[in-house]
Amino acid sequence: MEINIDFNKNEDLLKQQLYQLKNRLKRVYAGGGESRIKAQHDKGKLTARERIHYLLDDSSDSLEIGALAGEEMYVEHGGCPSGGVVVVVGYVKGRLCVVVANDATVKAGAWLNFLIMAWASLTVAFSSRTVVLIGAALRVSVI
Repeated sequence: MEINIDFNKNEDLLKQQLYQLKNRLKRVYAGGGESRIKAQHDKGKLTARERIHYLLDDSSDSLEIGALAGEEMYVEHGGCPSGGVVVVVGYVKGRLCVVVANDATVKAGAWLNFLIMAWASLTVAFSSRTVVLIGAALRVSVI
């Protein structure tokens, strides 16, 4: 069996890049940080990702769009993970939907200038007749 050194180098590089991506996503999924997530929970509220998780069908696939949007922007003000908005394509009661929820742990859920780009994802939804659920309708609480 012949050993391909280039293949091994590429495999190692890919593993390093996947590790770095997973770490970046872990920071993004923390939103505005543990203290802000705790503040949301103390108010009896769920984070945007938690609300979306409860909304989507349990056994279905989903895909978050734009998780790295806003990364390294507004660092002097604490950053802006996911642009302060979580956009997920998934199934609700068997129907494909695009779910948009403001992340209150990031800039108190404020919409920032560059978030207009996030709405481009909705163009795809509208053109494919997919249901769009926007944050205000996602008031979910757990007792």
